Amino acid sequence: MMNHTKEHSLYVDPLVDEVRNVRKAISETFDHDVDKLCDYLQHIEQQHQERVVMEQMEGDQQGRSEGGI
Repeated sequence: MMNHTKEHSLYVDPLVDEVRNVRKAISETFDHDVDKLCDYLQHIEQQHQERVVMEQMEGDQQGRSEGGI
């Protein structure tokens, strides 16, 4: 199995490093507990319901154009 650490990488991508750093910071904020993160996200969803996009169920034509898309 290959070890994909930064030290062994031939190419360093600053964008990938930034994403990893943000992911690490978020994880640390919630004590590396996915349940705490999910609880927080659900709380934010409740506060900003106007921003939540709901997936339409198959056969539900509401909001679709006549073109079928």
